Amino acid sequence: MNYGQLKKQVMQLVFSESIAGNEIPVTYNNQADYIRAIPGLANDCMMYIATTVKKIPELVPLKSLASEDLGAYTLYPLPKDFWRLNNGGLIWQRPDIYDIPRYSYQRYHGYKLYARNKLMIPKNAPHLDGMMVEYYRFPETLGDDPDDLTELDNTPDTHPAIPYYIAAQLVMYDDAFRYSALHNEFETRLSRITEPITTQYAQ
Repeated sequence: MNYGQLKKQVMQLVFSESIAGNEIPVTYNNQADYIRAIPGLANDCMMYIATTVKKIPELVPLKSLASEDLGAYTLYPLPKDFWRLNNGGLIWQRPDIYDIPRYSYQRYHGYKLYARNKLMIPKNAPHLDGMMVEYYRFPETLGDDPDDLTELDNTPDTHPAIPYYIAAQLVMYDDAFRYSALHNEFETRLSRITEPITTQYAQ
């Protein structure tokens, strides 16, 4: 879903998209205030989803991160979008011990997470050059005035719930019944979002 589609659906849910089949101008009534509030509310909802029901995985090479020498350790500040480590956090790829032409992944657990967003790894850790950092990230946020073609972050199955969250917040102080109905629909759609079942090949 892109921002233009999100905006249109939100305005339809709050009955502010059209009158008698004609599109309502932005200058009419509360239109401009509603549209101005949508990006921030969308960011709030995407953050909520990405840190609860549908996390966003990311994988980056350890050697792509900045580093600081700490004697026996090296300190690696994690990317700005870092939220938390995924499972073991670090993996490295090596040829399989069998004769089959494939690769296996070995997890490395000898790191320390420092100050929530920095990795401390011993300099003598094996296979540092091939090590990858597996983590969950925060969603990319929308600006104050997004282009209509800007795509929402996270997977497509999370997007249909977002308009209901935004619409509920927009009518919260004007219509308690509509707020309750919209928010309940948001919660219902949220409950149907699931994490995929995956097989962990790392050792």
